[in-house]
Amino acid sequence: MAKNDAIIQNQSALIQSQAASLRTLENQVGQLANVLSNRPQGSLPRDGKEHCKAITLRNGRQIEQSV
Repeated sequence: MAKNDAIIQNQSALIQSQAASLRTLENQVGQLANVLSNRPQGSLPRDGKEHCKAITLRNGRQIEQSV
């Protein structure tokens, strides 16, 4: 019986840990949804131009533009 009690306690601890992780994920997804809903549709992040140095078209041609 002691072995079964230890297994049950271990499983209970694992379930509590998973529930806490799930709550954290839910909070992070909610925060991400808020950030995305506040940004105008189709807009890039403000620092997007700094990271985008070239554009490759479907035909393989590259368009480079100095920023």
